[in-house]
Amino acid sequence: MTDLTDAHIDLWVAAMRFTGGLQQDIDAALKSHGLPTLAVYDLLLEIWRAGEHGIRPVEMQQRLLISQYNLSRQIARLVDAGWVARHTVDEDGRGQLLTLTPAGQDLRARMWEIYRASLRDALADGITADEAAFMAEHLRNITANLARE
Repeated sequence: MTDLTDAHIDLWVAAMRFTGGLQQDIDAALKSHGLPTLAVYDLLLEIWRAGEHGIRPVEMQQRLLISQYNLSRQIARLVDAGWVARHTVDEDGRGQLLTLTPAGQDLRARMWEIYRASLRDALADGITADEAAFMAEHLRNITANLARE
C-alpha cells in the first residue's frame, strides 16, 4: 500500500473546495431562477432515471446515501408539491414506487438547464475533455477504493 503524501492531501483539499464551491454556485443559480436546491434536483433525477416503472425509496437511499428519515421527509415534500407521485406496489402493500409527475418532469428539465450552465462555466473553460476524462477515471478508482473497505 502506498503511503499518504502531501500530494494526496492536496488532492483531497482541492476536491473538497471544488465540489463545495460548485455546489454553492449551482444552488445560488437555481435560487436566482426561483428553483429548488441541488438536493431536490438529485432526487428528481433518480426518479426520472427510473422511468415510468418508478423507483423504490430504498433504492434511492442506497444510490444517494441519504438517511431513511431525511429521504422520507424529502419525498413527502416532493409529493406535496405535486412533482412526484407515489404508487403502491401490488405484491407488497407496504412498498412504494415513485414516479415523476408531468410537473416534476418539467421542473427537472428547467433545473437541468441552470445546472448544466453552471457546470459548463466551471469546467469547460478550465480543462479539456481529455483532461476531464483522465480525472474522472481516477476519481472512479478512488470511489472503488471506498467500496472495498
